[in-house]
Amino acid sequence: MFSIGDLNRVKAVVLHQVKCGIFNTSFLPKDDLVIKQLATDCLTAQVHHNTELSAWATTTHGAEEITKMCSTLITIRKNMQFLTWSAVLWGYTIHQLLRTETKAAVKIFVGNLIKKDAFLRGVINVNGVDVEVPFANVGMQFHIWQLLCYDRRYRQFISENQNVQPLYTFTSVLFKWALSELATGAFKEIDFKIADAFNKHEKMVTLFKTLMKEQIKVLTADVLD
Repeated sequence: MFSIGDLNRVKAVVLHQVKCGIFNTSFLPKDDLVIKQLATDCLTAQVHHNTELSAWATTTHGAEEITKMCSTLITIRKNMQFLTWSAVLWGYTIHQLLRTETKAAVKIFVGNLIKKDAFLRGVINVNGVDVEVPFANVGMQFHIWQLLCYDRRYRQFISENQNVQPLYTFTSVLFKWALSELATGAFKEIDFKIADAFNKHEKMVTLFKTLMKEQIKVLTADVLD
C-alpha cells in the first residue's frame, strides 16, 4: 500500500503499467482518449486506497501527470521509428544493393517486396511442418527481438499472456513505410505520418487475425525466447 510519501514510487509504477497497457493493446489507438483513459485507470488503481493520494490525483498536478504519461506512447513510437530505417536496410540486404546495383534495380527489388506485402512473409515450423506465413520474415523478427531484448529492452512490458500482436502489426506498418519511401528512389527517410498509418495498421491487424493459434504461438516464441 502506497502513501503520499511514496508519490514518486507511485508515478513509476503507474508509468510502467501504462507502458504494459500500450504493448498489450495498440501503438495506434483510434482515439487519443484511449491512452488517456489507460493512464487514468492505472493511476486510479494505485491511489484509490489512500485518501491523500486520491486527493492528489484530482489536482492539476495529477492531471499533468496523466498528460505526461500519455506522451509515453509518442516516445515509444518515435523510438521504434528511429530504429526502423536501418532494420529495413539490413534486414532485406538493401544496404548491399545500394552499393552494387543501380537505383532502378533497387527500386524494382523494393517494389517486389511491397507487392502483396511480400516483405512480411517467411517460413516457420509448426508441429514439424514448414509453412510460409505473414509476419514470419526473419529480418523483421530479428528487429522485434532486438527491440524486446536488446536495443530498448521492451520485454519487461509484455504481459503474462505474451500478446505480441500489437508489436508485430505496428512494426509491419513501420517497415512498409520505410520500404515505400525506398521504392520511390529517393533513398532518404521521411516523416512517419500517424494519420496515414491508421488504415494500414487496421489491415495488418486483420491479417494477423487470420493466423492460426499454433502459428501465432511459434511467432511469439521466435521473438520472446
